[in-house]
Amino acid sequence: MLAPRHFMAATAWTDGCEPTWAVERSYKAGREVYRMLGADDHLRIKYRPGQHHGFVDIDSYFDWFNVAGGVPGFTAELFPEALFLDFEWETWAKGQPKELHKPKAGATMREKIEWGLGAGI
Repeated sequence: MLAPRHFMAATAWTDGCEPTWAVERSYKAGREVYRMLGADDHLRIKYRPGQHHGFVDIDSYFDWFNVAGGVPGFTAELFPEALFLDFEWETWAKGQPKELHKPKAGATMREKIEWGLGAGI
């Protein structure tokens, strides 16, 4: 609902309870909408060190406000896209041997469960 207005998603990669993977997945989904609207430079993701609060890197938030406000010298290039958890299941699965994707034919229920837990791979 924000697109194409400026938005910066922020997450702390060193916080044990921060949902960094979910923030990145949401960012990637939103990125498609921003691209469709021709506003690629209006959406960014910001990773920060530290814990739950964002006070460690508060200056960067003000820099983003300046980007959004069109302040000279502040452009979206100050916030390059660098995804830490850029994982795509389909890409990974294509590179895996077929026999890893299912238990042996005729496997018992116990063997299927053990296979699912990683035994015998």
